[in-house]
Amino acid sequence: MKRTRSVVRILFLLWISLGVPTYDGDAKSEQAEWGELAAKQTKEEFPDYHLVGFSYVGKHSITDSREQFNYTMSIEKNDEERQVNVYVLSNPKTGEPIDVFFDDL
Repeated sequence: MKRTRSVVRILFLLWISLGVPTYDGDAKSEQAEWGELAAKQTKEEFPDYHLVGFSYVGKHSITDSREQFNYTMSIEKNDEERQVNVYVLSNPKTGEPIDVFFDDL
């Protein structure tokens, strides 16, 4: 009986020392976080247009401290629709944005 308690105690302490896995349901993916920034910046860059849709194109790691997230935004004004590529540069080490660039198609 004492041996069983000791084994259980050791397993419990080992489990605690390794960390208890948790789930953060509110955590945003990088794709969603930078997509929100891309949409916001697009609205500011093209204030006369309405954002009617966007798609995530992909992510490129440039260096250890620089990543680029690519999006295509569909914007519309007076039944005229345009496509704009938006590039969000971020620092994966800090989680901070570096810059946002636009390429009007």
